[in-house]
Amino acid sequence: TEYQLCLDLHNRLLQSEASFQNYDVAEELINEVLENAANEGDKCQALSSLIKVTAEKGEKDYTRGAKKGCDILELPFSPSKNYIAKERVMLKLQQRNQSLSALLKMPLVKDPVLRMKMKLYSTTQEFANLSQNSALVKLIELRALRDAYTHKVVGPDLAHMFANSAVGPVKEGKFETALAYANLATGIMNQSPD
Repeated sequence: TEYQLCLDLHNRLLQSEASFQNYDVAEELINEVLENAANEGDKCQALSSLIKVTAEKGEKDYTRGAKKGCDILELPFSPSKNYIAKERVMLKLQQRNQSLSALLKMPLVKDPVLRMKMKLYSTTQEFANLSQNSALVKLIELRALRDAYTHKVVGPDLAHMFANSAVGPVKEGKFETALAYANLATGIMNQSPD
C-alpha cells in the first residue's frame, strides 16, 4: 500500500540520516513517523532510532540513550535489588518450571506490538550495557524473558539480548552461563529468516 511504502521510506531515510550523524534531520523524520503511524507496531523502528539518536547526538552519552529507552518502556533506570528480585519471581511464575532451552521450541513473534517491544528491550539493553548499568541490563533481560514465556514466542531481538547478556558472566568468570546464553542466542537466530 501507499502508506506502507511511505513508512518504509521514512524509516530507511531516518536510519540513513542517523548513520551519517544528521541527527536533527533524523529527529524530524522520527517525529513524523511517530505522529503518522497507523498503529503501535509501525512506531517500532522510529522509537528504536530515537533511543540511538538520543544517545549519539552531541557528545555520545550511552546513559542518555538507556534512559530514553526506559522512559519509552516505562522501566526504572536504576532498579533496586528488590525490584529485580520481584521481576525474577514474576519470571519464575511464567516459566512454570520450564528451562531456558524451552525457548528454542517456541515460534517466532508475529504480533507487531510485541515485536516492537522486543526491539525496544534490545536497543535499551544495548545502551544499558554500554553505560555499564548491569542492574538495568538484568532487569531488561528478565522482563523480555517474561514476555517471551507469557506469549510463548521468541525473536531475533531476544537472541540479541542473550548475546549481550553473555558479556556479564564472562567478566565474572562464569563461562558456562555465558556459553548457555550464547547457545540460546544462536538457536533462536537459526529460527529467524532475517
